[in-house]
Amino acid sequence: MNTHELVAILLSASLIAACGSGQRLAKGSSGQVSVNAVPRDVPVYLKKGATGWTASLDGSVRDPSVERVLFRKDTSWQDEPILAFEKEDDKHGKAANCIRKYSDRNDPKGGNYGRCNSSFYTEATAGSAAYNVARGILSLGLGTINDASSDTFSVIKTFDHSSYKEALDASRAAEVARAGVGLLNYRQEFQKARTITDFKLFVSNYEGVFDPENRVAVAKRNIAEISEREQAERIRAEQAAQQEVAAQKVIEATIKFGDSILVRGFTYGGIPATVLEVRKPLVHVQWGDGYNMGESTRWIQLDQVKSIVKR
Repeated sequence: MNTHELVAILLSASLIAACGSGQRLAKGSSGQVSVNAVPRDVPVYLKKGATGWTASLDGSVRDPSVERVLFRKDTSWQDEPILAFEKEDDKHGKAANCIRKYSDRNDPKGGNYGRCNSSFYTEATAGSAAYNVARGILSLGLGTINDASSDTFSVIKTFDHSSYKEALDASRAAEVARAGVGLLNYRQEFQKARTITDFKLFVSNYEGVFDPENRVAVAKRNIAEISEREQAERIRAEQAAQQEVAAQKVIEATIKFGDSILVRGFTYGGIPATVLEVRKPLVHVQWGDGYNMGESTRWIQLDQVKSIVKR
């Protein structure tokens, strides 16, 4: 599929999805609907192939022939996107000091996608204007020109804006990004869904309207699975409550003088005590060693007895 076909498909899908999910165009400061504002961050992957640059919403920066650009939310579609590197301190457009040896993106020491391994950054020639300016800005003491043949030598790379703009234009990156907003929203809404309500809303928005990746069916399965799981949890909770009621009835029916018991309290296991007297619904207890509770004995409610330990 060529870029023209991809744009046409994505644009059609985006319009359908926007209508189906109730999305609205953002309003500008004047109150007028703005069709030029980027409604969300849109990453686009540029790939250099035998016939030139192509753009896609999917890709991997582990591939050295791939570059990632970002159309930022609330900018204009006419604004130039930035290169979206993996590290925040890798700033688009800025010169970089690079170790030539570690320019491979898959290298364990220098594998992050960034300025040093982007095809839009080229090694500045020693003594050139770009080199001197960048070296003056970086002030990193890069060694002598005679060291430049070494693969461990630090080199300066500068941003090649002309080749970057050429790639953006040739790949129609802005059109792919703009047409792909609906698909990205569709993916994001599915990924954020956690509850039955979330998945039902997703199904309501996209079923029969826009479902290019068959996620509506997955959402329906998730609804069924969550419902079954919640039902099982309710049954377990009800059974536990019934068991607790039954156990409490046994305690109330059998508790007597001299029983060692555990009283519900501030400790997870219960507070140890000994029964001195039973006057239902009250029990007179003596606290165990180390559990004075402000007084050595106390009358408590029978339902405060957690369990009979020994009799």
